[in-house]
Amino acid sequence: MTERPALHLFQAYGIELEYMIIDRETLKVRPIADLLLQEMAGEPTGDFENGSVTWSNELVKHVVELKCTDPTADLIQLEKDFQANVQLANKCLEKWNACLLPSAAHPFMDPLKDTVLWDLDYNDVYSRYNEIFDCKGHGWSNLQSTHINFPFSGDEEFRKLHAACRLVLPLVPLLAASSPILDKAPTGLTDTRLQFYRDNQKKFPVISNGIIPDSHLGLADYTEKVYTPIAAVLAPYNSDDLLDPVWVNSRGAMARFDRGSIEIRVMDIQECPAMDMTISTFLISLVRYLVEEVSCDFVDQYAFKTSELKDFLNETMSFGKHSKMNTAYARLFGINDNDLDIEGFLTKVLTELHGTYPFNNEDLIRLQYLLRFGNLSERIMESYNNGISIDQIYRNLADCLDRNHPYSA
Repeated sequence: MTERPALHLFQAYGIELEYMIIDRETLKVRPIADLLLQEMAGEPTGDFENGSVTWSNELVKHVVELKCTDPTADLIQLEKDFQANVQLANKCLEKWNACLLPSAAHPFMDPLKDTVLWDLDYNDVYSRYNEIFDCKGHGWSNLQSTHINFPFSGDEEFRKLHAACRLVLPLVPLLAASSPILDKAPTGLTDTRLQFYRDNQKKFPVISNGIIPDSHLGLADYTEKVYTPIAAVLAPYNSDDLLDPVWVNSRGAMARFDRGSIEIRVMDIQECPAMDMTISTFLISLVRYLVEEVSCDFVDQYAFKTSELKDFLNETMSFGKHSKMNTAYARLFGINDNDLDIEGFLTKVLTELHGTYPFNNEDLIRLQYLLRFGNLSERIMESYNNGISIDQIYRNLADCLDRNHPYSA
């Protein structure tokens, strides 16, 4: 087999989408990902490669992941490929009167009763996680996200990319939050999934570092300050080296030097691939804008305090469009208006990005839609506050997924 040549900055991207499997009538989660994958592959498996899109299992059996088989720069075509596979999965799931459900958290799943861990390949890894963290909780068994993988080659590209990725993390919930309801009621948070993700491994803070990573210069620095401390806390549970610190690392921007990529993990999954790809396109442009030092140089990006980014992220995932703007953060993007609110900031950033790396017409329309009507969490809550039942809201979301159509409150 010929080894794939290393990708450099912004040559291609890896996108991963996670979906719940639910009963079409009751909306309850259905732990049948193993049956779905077996039906498609013709044998028991954790992966099914369907051309440009590969289907995979996750920690729990009611979740299936769709990911691009190979990194790609063509997100327009990838959207079409994802949608075709969503519809194929839904067609297959009709056999069990089931379907896929978008959004980042099931609104009434009881994780203590409804969690069924994956029990085929890699079960030993999942079982070990369960022993250490007890994975029957919202932060483990009830969270679905979109991952964006950015390529890099060598320490020089890594440090520029990593500095940029850590800076964009607080902005992600403003566009991508989709988890305002748990346990049949609003949580009062815009991005509940991310709050649980932040805290689900709190017994070992070095694993996630509060979502926001510190600045790092390269592999040696990252190994010393990230991988080695993670290995140390895992040691009492990991005498057989089953768990690798490289993939136990759960920072919101996670470096994989073995793959030459940084994975952004803080994006709630949206109501349809169209919105996932549009938000991904926006974030890619934003990261590139920083890497190319359009508004601030690498030194300022690298030096920006992790604690300040954490505070801003906690603000945005709690309050969404009602968050208080961080003026020091805004200055990184050349914006010096101390009275600017979140909506005004995002509007200016979108205008600047569109002028620098023009969006296609569909993406621009969808981004303007998000700025006008709010992220998916905010649109869900508008429906809820207008008297639409939780059941009906999530039935509508399932329909949006199947039709690849934005959710309207």
